[in-house]
Amino acid sequence: MKKLILIIIIFGSLCAFSQKQPVYYDAYQSVKKNSLKFNLGPTLFHGDADQGKPGGAFVGLGYKYSFSPAFGICVGGNIGLLKSSRNKRTSKYSFSGFYNSWDSEGKGDDYDFKNKFWNLDMTAQLVMNNLSFVRKPRPWHFYLLAGVGFMHNNTEGTLKGRSKQSLFSGNRNNSDTIFLFKGYNTHVPFGFGISKKINNRFDIGFEYRYNVTRKDLIDAFSFAVWSNRTFDSYSLLGLHGSYKFGKTDNEQHMDWINPTQKIVEEGENAIADSDSDGVADKFDAEPATPKGIQVYGNGVAIDSDGDKVPDYRDDEKLSPCDQVDENGKVYDMDGDGVPDCKDEEFDTPAGSLVDRTGRKLEIKSGASGGGGSCCDCNDVTLPSVFVDEDNEFRPEAFVAIYLIGNKMQQCPDLSIDIIGYYGMNKSSEQSARTKTNVVIEYLVTYFGISRSKFYVQTKPETMGGKYSKQRIDIKAKK
Repeated sequence: MKKLILIIIIFGSLCAFSQKQPVYYDAYQSVKKNSLKFNLGPTLFHGDADQGKPGGAFVGLGYKYSFSPAFGICVGGNIGLLKSSRNKRTSKYSFSGFYNSWDSEGKGDDYDFKNKFWNLDMTAQLVMNNLSFVRKPRPWHFYLLAGVGFMHNNTEGTLKGRSKQSLFSGNRNNSDTIFLFKGYNTHVPFGFGISKKINNRFDIGFEYRYNVTRKDLIDAFSFAVWSNRTFDSYSLLGLHGSYKFGKTDNEQHMDWINPTQKIVEEGENAIADSDSDGVADKFDAEPATPKGIQVYGNGVAIDSDGDKVPDYRDDEKLSPCDQVDENGKVYDMDGDGVPDCKDEEFDTPAGSLVDRTGRKLEIKSGASGGGGSCCDCNDVTLPSVFVDEDNEFRPEAFVAIYLIGNKMQQCPDLSIDIIGYYGMNKSSEQSARTKTNVVIEYLVTYFGISRSKFYVQTKPETMGGKYSKQRIDIKAKK
């Protein structure tokens, strides 16, 4: 009785201690940690009466507190019946492995017993799936268990056709001998189980427990004879259900969460790229750019001129200002070729010649003065023309072209040298010739000047400057 009281005190202390411990993962304090467990299944005896009989069963009830997804403590008990025998008439199959019923050829004992028992124990349960959190939570758990407990026995055994003394003398008689045992013994349970999550409230599965004892009293057959050489033990194999509860707003239970699940999910998101632009969705400021579009490091479509119209739908990828329409083209209200952001006169008449600021140019003609006057074809000075890298006239070049074409119309005998400048390689020289041809084609087409009036030259560029290789010099031949 003293041992029983001591065991109860130890169990109570351990349970109280476990309730005061801080949770293993602070981030999951709000999840449920409590489970109520139910068990039902057959029993199996291992001992001197080692020929098991059907009919032994148990029911169990327990409470589990989960400290972490991998570790919990379960306190519970079982009520059941153990049945077995040792005789020569039954099948020669031993659950103990010692085959005690056949110690002497033809002299086996004829013994049966029943034990109406109940037990209490406390076990530590280790969920093997959750020892390494490298995957998402799985719907099945495999766990190991081990612990300590005690057992109450109420055993009645019958030795048929023999007395207690005949066990030692070998003499037999026709009377049956009854053996009784009521009492406690400690046991050490260990085993394994499998659980399946049904929902946030219920689990089902099965569990196997092997209970080791250090006494030979479960079957009430305990005598100092050779046939009684095995310590008694028993197994419980049961279906179990688990009801999860707790006062939390979170429906999850500690057994079924994964502390690294969020990290795993973030890792998956970190490499996901839904628009295939080479920038992961986690860092993509524009996660739905069209396929094949060039983007910056943050996933935003490239906008070379900064006009807020990305290059893939910008008709003018290098607009001089950011006042553009939906297609990226600069606004030019008067159509003079000078964008509104640089135009100082927004309402110049259509077809007017303007300077680079958009102001209208007044070109005076007459007999007085200079190379621009009518019919003064001596000592003619003509302006230079600038052709850009795309072989198109810069806006201010049209004024110069007008002056050149007008002067050549006034002076039909005037021939000119048209000079382009190149850099240090052959392709640059070819580019210079192309630019001179652009000027000639325009004067031939729009002013009707004969091609024979033009003499093309190319020279190395020596002056330097940003637009030096875009300059085309026009000089009257003397």
